[in-house]
Amino acid sequence: MANIVNDILEELGGGTLNKVGSSVGLSPDETQTAVSAALPALISGLATNASQPEGASKLGAALDKNHTPSLLDSLGPIAGALLGGGRSAGGNGGGGLDLGALLGGLGGLFGGRVDAGRNSADVPSAVDSPGILGNIFGGQTSGITDKISKATGLDGKKIAMLLLVLAPVVMSALANRRKKQKQDNDALASSLRKDAESLGAPPPAGAKSASEGGFMDKLNDVLRGKTGFGGIADLFRAS
Repeated sequence: MANIVNDILEELGGGTLNKVGSSVGLSPDETQTAVSAALPALISGLATNASQPEGASKLGAALDKNHTPSLLDSLGPIAGALLGGGRSAGGNGGGGLDLGALLGGLGGLFGGRVDAGRNSADVPSAVDSPGILGNIFGGQTSGITDKISKATGLDGKKIAMLLLVLAPVVMSALANRRKKQKQDNDALASSLRKDAESLGAPPPAGAKSASEGGFMDKLNDVLRGKTGFGGIADLFRAS
């Protein structure tokens, strides 16, 4: 399954994502279930938005301006700015993410705050997860979180936390691929659509944004298992 998920797990590995899941209260199996629903939702939302010429250009500009090509580098500021002052991904000397303070900082993310002890103006836009999710899903972030929660049987707050972590990581992966492949905006949109299709979550035809009803209908199909994304489980086992 050649798509952006491969790129994410190749660099981070399922072990790092399991650490993230553990820090928000998810077991490894629950993390796999949650990631298997959250990543298709994020990628399909991005593909839907990028399918419009203006959307692709806006996404391309955001990737070029705000997002580091290194996923591990992106996890450092995520841990610090979003997760309550965790160290950088490589700061523990072993190349892994230090998530010791993750839970304390995540509480401040709800209600639009980025960190309880930090001015939101100081947070790099690359890790402005609430802003990224708003751009991807429009006004339906809460509804999408609820649908993922109901479909997986997992706590909605834990799903919300995971989405907040995954959103800038996905953006960093896209920035990395865009740079490596020298993608123009058309190629960016095309590759995202292929990503979504390979995950069983293609954007609905004719949708102008992920906030339109068609995206929610498509997400329902994905979560009910009408289209598959079981390949993510294989990627976890291979990492």
